[in-house]
Amino acid sequence: MHWLMVALGVAVSLVTSGYAAGEESASQQKAATYLIDKLAGCWNITVGDGSVITITRVQISLNRDGSLAGPPKVLNPATEPQGKMFNQSAVRAIARCAPFTGLAAYVDSYQAWREITVNFDARDMSSTPQQK
Repeated sequence: MHWLMVALGVAVSLVTSGYAAGEESASQQKAATYLIDKLAGCWNITVGDGSVITITRVQISLNRDGSLAGPPKVLNPATEPQGKMFNQSAVRAIARCAPFTGLAAYVDSYQAWREITVNFDARDMSSTPQQK
């Protein structure tokens, strides 16, 4: 299963195995919405002149209580200074928001949110939540 929700330029992609496409539970959807809302409130966006790609993909691993199981990992590290600043702003947002204690209410879908890829996209700041 793979689904994606977008709000305020922050997208949470939950990629799990063991779930068939279309079988997302209300609990999984609520967990993703919680993460999006929380991260969007913690992200101080670093946006430059538009010449650098402003999308950062960060993988996070979570414990059942919503705490980080390890440090966030940038999946598409930038090489240019502006891109590095953008990567750092995404990692700071995760660190600033953690722990994600609200996820404890969705422990029944822990397998869906224990490994999460978060896409921070400054180009999509006016998006509304959607599911793919």
